[in-house]
Amino acid sequence: MKRICFHLSWLLGFMALNCPAQDLMRLMFNQDFEQAPGYLDLGYSYAPDQSVIGQDSDVSFINYSGDLILPFSHNDHEAWYVLGGNKTTRFNSDIVLPDTGRELPSAFYEPYAGLAYRRKLENDWIFSGVFEVGSASDKPFDTWEEYTVDFTTTLQTPIENGKAWLFFLNFSANREFAPGVPLPGFAYYWKPDETFITVAGLPFTMIFWHPVKPVTLQASWFPVRNVDTTLSLYFGKDTALYTGFYWQNDQFLLSGRNRDEDRLDYYRKEIRLGLRHDFNEAISIDTYAGYQFDRFLFEGEDWDDRGYNRVELGESPVFAINTSWKF
Repeated sequence: MKRICFHLSWLLGFMALNCPAQDLMRLMFNQDFEQAPGYLDLGYSYAPDQSVIGQDSDVSFINYSGDLILPFSHNDHEAWYVLGGNKTTRFNSDIVLPDTGRELPSAFYEPYAGLAYRRKLENDWIFSGVFEVGSASDKPFDTWEEYTVDFTTTLQTPIENGKAWLFFLNFSANREFAPGVPLPGFAYYWKPDETFITVAGLPFTMIFWHPVKPVTLQASWFPVRNVDTTLSLYFGKDTALYTGFYWQNDQFLLSGRNRDEDRLDYYRKEIRLGLRHDFNEAISIDTYAGYQFDRFLFEGEDWDDRGYNRVELGESPVFAINTSWKF
């Protein structure tokens, strides 16, 4: 179940919720309401100095994050959780946004807090909801324009003969596309045997394939530019060597920006080689070395504005370590 929940995690992660998607999906797809574990996740990554294209400057990145999911009430048919955490992204550089002449802030912060709720209905369908309030800015909560609000509700049918339906409604004030627009969707869960799982629907697709005993392949996509592909080779049940390709993006709300609807977008592609290990049922670690390319920043309302205040960054190695504690 641990591997399955990891692959299902991309659903909530791509919906722009701040809390770690892997942990949320472990909760949302957990059929046992008597078990209501908590999670603490810590992460750190570093990309060393590389050139800023067209500027006499270098840039390095440091990211560190901490996230908590804490149960505070549960019984045999419902559970409540409190969520909270922060991610900090530090740009060690004197980058200047070319069209406005503004110097890029040295750090962006993404604090948030929220609630999650799950309930098993009389027909065994499961209702889930996640609500978060946060900020994603160089000056978080400085004004109302730096606030973010996100919520997702899901309705899941019972899993019967390896099949189930999932219906959801998502709202995110800081989603990559259509921010502030409610996004309905559905997905069909199909598990014909222990080697293959797909969760396919609108607007996302995920596939998990276990062709031979030590090998797993996962691939997922969510509009518009969120891609994850990971090939893992397991040594026993607790350790995996993996490689993959990832297309990622972040959106920040610059304080004092000219237009409230504008955001600072940071896009990059990444190839990784990593190692995951579960020390026991409670503690796991994930460390990797990677290579980032096609990295750039721009300011605007959406992808069509990607030429405004655009800053292209040189390719760079990246190193990361993440740990998770289930309690």
